[in-house]
Amino acid sequence: MPTTVRVLLTLVVLAAAGFLSYDMASYYLYSPWTRDARIRADVVAVAPDVQGYITDLRVHNDQFVHKGDILFVIDQERYKLELAVAEAAVVQSIASRELAILNLKRTEVRAAVNGFVTNLNLAQGTYASPSKPVLALIDSDSYRVDAYFEETKIPQIKVGSPVDIRLLNGSHALQGKVESIARGITDYDNHDGPELLANVNPTFTWVRLAQRIPVRIRLTDIPADVLISSGMTCTVTLKDGAKPEIGASAKRLMAAIWPTSGATASFSAPAPSTSSTHIANFKNSSATGEGQRKLEGRDPE
Repeated sequence: MPTTVRVLLTLVVLAAAGFLSYDMASYYLYSPWTRDARIRADVVAVAPDVQGYITDLRVHNDQFVHKGDILFVIDQERYKLELAVAEAAVVQSIASRELAILNLKRTEVRAAVNGFVTNLNLAQGTYASPSKPVLALIDSDSYRVDAYFEETKIPQIKVGSPVDIRLLNGSHALQGKVESIARGITDYDNHDGPELLANVNPTFTWVRLAQRIPVRIRLTDIPADVLISSGMTCTVTLKDGAKPEIGASAKRLMAAIWPTSGATASFSAPAPSTSSTHIANFKNSSATGEGQRKLEGRDPE
């Protein structure tokens, strides 16, 4: 094989490898996808409004409950006595009686939302105090995904864009839509000083890592056979513009060298040559002269 051919083949292979590497690097840096995403849900801390010993625990760990279900009951004896005293004392105000009725009703602690009782460490005989959480309830209607995208990918993310969500356990894909994009994150390099002045970090590293911006995703389709749990890891890929465009850099280079509009115009509408123009002008002038002689009644001979 001649040396010239080998050199040309080598240059072609190197150019193709360079374009491919550039496209893959652009896809990795700017395409809207991330493996740093978590399943999230609201946790409702259940705390009683009255104090007393828990005499009846009506749920077990990981049980699903509906809004309004009784979770546990606090000892009602003293509150029944208070209600009896309030009813017997005619001189007491109506407000005292209503308060006693309300306290007796609040001994039955009910679920505020639909969801799952999780990490239950409560047992009968535990003393419950007002406003002190004793039980965690996962809101089943609040499951969502919090994805953390690098700031270089944020311009390609739009509210309402459809996303594909794949859990780390390999189950079927979930579907969702971008609900919101966070407008601020904590700056770890700039804390207020003791005099409320900016505490600027005096060192600056040349290697700058892209910040990760939280993007909240609303789940729109969860397969029936897929179990999701708050805290699961997943990979989020936006369906719009998330695929690598192989050859995109080469196309841009070709378009810069040979503009499409100019090339198309030159091939579709070629300019007439000088000789063709002269011939057409001669024919037109001849036809015009012959017609003029006919109008004057002269024989062309």
